[in-house]
Parts: sequence; structure tokens; C-alpha cells
Amino acid sequence: MLGDQKKAGPFGTVKGLLTNPSFLPDESVNPRLAKILEKVAVNRELIVALANSNVKEMLEVWFANINRVGISNYLVVALDDEIARFCELKNVPVYKRDPNKVIDSVASVR
Repeated sequence: MLGDQKKAGPFGTVKGLLTNPSFLPDESVNPRLAKILEKVAVNRELIVALANSNVKEMLEVWFANINRVGISNYLVVALDDEIARFCELKNVPVYKRDPNKVIDSVASVR
């Protein structure tokens, strides 16, 4: 039904199967996001956090620990300019949609 099912980790460490479908970034939909995904996604897998300035301290703890344990395939989706600037300052991979660009309004609800 799901095709070739693979375990999500080394033998003996995973109790379930990885059932999330893999996908490729589609540059025709959002070239800016596709470029970021090409850099940070490992084996087309990614951990995503959404954050605004209300959770800035929690976000900093989160990505400090992600980096501490050696995880590199993560992306912060900034919901405001303050978080986008904060992530850029800390060299954290970040994406913030530009509401003035048609390509970034593909998924927006108006």
C-alpha cells in the first residue's frame, strides 16, 4: 500500500516504520524556499519550527539544543520580522514568506 517501507533508524532502535512520503522541493512553486530546503534537508528530511517573537527565548533554547546534539536538518519558519532577524543573527536556517511576492502568497488564505 505504501510501497517500500523503511525503518527510520538503525536496527533495534525503531519500533515503527517511516511512513511519511518523501518529496522534492519544487522550484516552480517557491524558488526561495526550494533553495533553503536544498541546503538544510538531509535525505529530504527536515525538522520545522514555527515561531514568532512571543516564543523567542524558547526558540533559542530549542535550536541551541538541536545544534548541541548535532542535528543540522532543521528550519525555523519566522512568523514575524523580529524572529527572522534573530535567526539570521544566530546563523539559524530561517524562512519568512514575503507577503508582497506573488510566489509567497500561494498558500496564503485571504
